[in-house]
Amino acid sequence: MLVVPPAIDLSGQESPPGASAVSVPSDQGAASPTDADHLGRDLYLQSVLRLLQLAVEGVPGLLHSTRSLRNIALQHTNGDQDAAGLHVVERTGSGVIGDSEQIVNACVLGTGLPLAIAVPMWHRLRRVGLLCELLGHDARQNRGRVLCASCGVPTTSEPIDTAAAHTIWFTLCHRAIRTSVPLLEFVESFENTHGQSADATLRTFAKGRQAVVRSEWRKPVDGISLVRAKLIASELLADADRASRAAARAGVTQPAVPLAQQVDLVV
Repeated sequence: MLVVPPAIDLSGQESPPGASAVSVPSDQGAASPTDADHLGRDLYLQSVLRLLQLAVEGVPGLLHSTRSLRNIALQHTNGDQDAAGLHVVERTGSGVIGDSEQIVNACVLGTGLPLAIAVPMWHRLRRVGLLCELLGHDARQNRGRVLCASCGVPTTSEPIDTAAAHTIWFTLCHRAIRTSVPLLEFVESFENTHGQSADATLRTFAKGRQAVVRSEWRKPVDGISLVRAKLIASELLADADRASRAAARAGVTQPAVPLAQQVDLVV
């Protein structure tokens, strides 16, 4: 039997910089956040919020927002929200319709998270955000709840994004107070929340479900421009320091495929 954690209330005043939902010791003596084998808490907290914003808001002409993904999904099912939601669930292992794998991989590098955790977390955030939209909610106004549900934590109200990020760190660290964690351990902990995430998403967003009217989902969806993606890649590669930092954030030990080449794969 799946044990589901009780829904929690993370709303309230935003914590001061460096604070978390629990008492956290200083980082003195901890592994460096830039260590390829470890993920530092501070790096995670900064990076996961960038990833969350990217997953929900998208990038015009480059990555669809969750609202655009909702409209695409409903246009495929002629407005049938249940059928669209079921299709999202059935595609659990293959991402959402409308995303290009190469463009996604290139964009998430800029968030600061190693690809080993950034890519699977991206796909989970996209699915949860899309299901939130298909249930008639606005993912932009529920970003904290989307982040929590993506890791199996149901919430009773919309938390501040930073509070949600702290909660997820604590959860994926097995509720232990840690300032860094081996990257592979963190990835495994995240992957183990898959079942809880599905349940938390329903518990969080099924309540207050609303119909999406035809005039909304029939709105035209802006296309994705591969030319724009290549321009962004070229700008990144023109700055050697930025390119080097992007490769380091990928968490690879061998030369990464250049961003422009990643985009070329889909042209």
